[in-house]
Amino acid sequence: MSDQQLDLRLAAQVAHLSRIAVAGERLEEAAQRFTGVLEAFRVIQTLEPPEAGEAAQPLGRADLRADGPASSFGADRALANAPQSHRGHFRVPPVL
Repeated sequence: MSDQQLDLRLAAQVAHLSRIAVAGERLEEAAQRFTGVLEAFRVIQTLEPPEAGEAAQPLGRADLRADGPASSFGADRALANAPQSHRGHFRVPPVL
């Protein structure tokens, strides 16, 4: 593990942003675990990705369809299975 450990304030902030409920007495343990996760990502970042061989494109680019305009189905068909719609658009719950 790294010599740098998250301080308790930062660990509490990470827990809050991650929506993880951490009681005050378990905050030290959470800081250690978060530090471990960060260390794992540091190790991953040092790795070099392998060269992409033939398996990266097993079918080759020639087998893909041409990218261009095509006919599509209308709004009525697109909205047929939508839980809610309004004036020809999907209706979703407000985010804010």
